Formats: sequence, structure tokens, C-alpha cells
Amino acid sequence: MLIEGRVFTLVLVIVFTAAILYLARELDSGKREVALARTLVFDAMDEAVGRAAEMGRPVHYTFGTGEMDASVFASFKILGYVVSKCAKMDVGMIVTLAWAEEFPMAEEIVKNAWRNEGKTDKCRPDFVRYLSRSFSYTTGIFAVMVRERPAANFAIGPFYNESLLIPTAGRRVGAMQIGGTAVTIQVPFLVATCDYALIGEEMMVAGAYLSGTPLEIASVAVQDVAKCGAIILCILGCLLNLFGSQAISNLLSL
Repeated sequence: MLIEGRVFTLVLVIVFTAAILYLARELDSGKREVALARTLVFDAMDEAVGRAAEMGRPVHYTFGTGEMDASVFASFKILGYVVSKCAKMDVGMIVTLAWAEEFPMAEEIVKNAWRNEGKTDKCRPDFVRYLSRSFSYTTGIFAVMVRERPAANFAIGPFYNESLLIPTAGRRVGAMQIGGTAVTIQVPFLVATCDYALIGEEMMVAGAYLSGTPLEIASVAVQDVAKCGAIILCILGCLLNLFGSQAISNLLSL
């Protein structure tokens, strides 16, 4: 039995899920193409790693203290891109983690990058470091900044009270900083302290762009269509309401 007031939502979920799966299949077969825009942040990532290579200093990457969600998995894709650049240029990598669950995935991504470049002997075990959560995580990153003095600092993931502290530590050692978070209340802090920032869903788009998998690209494309549809419904609802019609409101309340 369907819950009253949730029928329209159920229909939307079914329609958009079907659209994502259909578009993913079309992309996989090569019948359609969806071009995701390459933002300036990608060029900044290349610049940051190149800067680290020129200075002979490592690159630092961290995910924040939030639990594993969509933004963390998107950040893993970005990590893979950054690490591959580091492996090509023989730049040291430091990945700091707040959650033990993230450790195996981050470690495998780092190992694969060096393995793909045929440089497994240069991949050190201490490239990936578990720091625990809360302020032990923040102070651990402070220690990394002071001791290792990275030339680039990537802070991409779900950040909370540490969103201002970590970039501040990077600024003290002169690191080029690229941040990103989907935690709305923390966005201003990363924007204010980082040279470049991925805001909200830009992280997911970046992850889909770098991975190139049909399902992720299809998901981003269909979500954009859904947003356009929502805007049209809002405008149409307002206009109809001016003339005393509750058609859109009644539709949404089904």
C-alpha cells in the first residue's frame, strides 16, 4: 500500500532511475556522448603537483572527518588523479585519514598509481597515514605540515570544525591549496582559505569527469535535467497560483 502524499515522489524516483540506467547503457555502447565541462580546478591540480615537483616537496591530501558518503567516493576519484600525477613526476605523497574504513581504499589507489608507472619501489608505506578523528586528526595534520612542509595541500571531502584549521596550517608553510566540500555551512571557510575550491556538487561532477564511467556521467546528466524540471515546476506553480490555480500543489501532494 502506497503512503499518501508520496506517490508523486515514487514516480519521480522510478522515472529518473530508469533514465540514468538507460543513458548509462547508451553511453557504454557509444550511441550517445555527454561532455562534462573541465573546470579550472583540474588545471590547478596539475599546477599544484608540478609546483611540488619543482620545489622538491611532497603533496598532502586529506578527506575530512565526515563519514563515508558520496562526496568521499568522489574525493577518492580525485585522489586517484592527483596520485597518478605525483607518480609520473616522482613527487612524494601524504594522504591523511580520519576513518580507518578509508585506509584500504586510499592505500590501494596510491599503490596502483605507482604500480602503473612501474615505480613500486618508490611507493612508501607511510604515504597513507591514519590519524583518528576529532582534534587528534587536526593536530596530526598540523604536525605533517610542520615536519613535511608540503608544497600542495588538497582538502576535499566532508569537513566540519577543521575546515578552517587545515588550510590555515597549509598557508603557514606556503602550500598551494585546493579545497572542496559538500557541507554547506563549511563552504565559506574553504573558499576563504584555499586558492581553488570545489563547491557542493562540483565534487561529484569532478569525480564523474575523472572516472569517466558511464553510470556516474549519466547520473550527473540526469540530475541536471531534474534540476531544470524542478525550476520549471516552481515557476509554473507560482504563475498558476497567481490565477488561483492549485494544480501544481495538488500534483506534488499526490
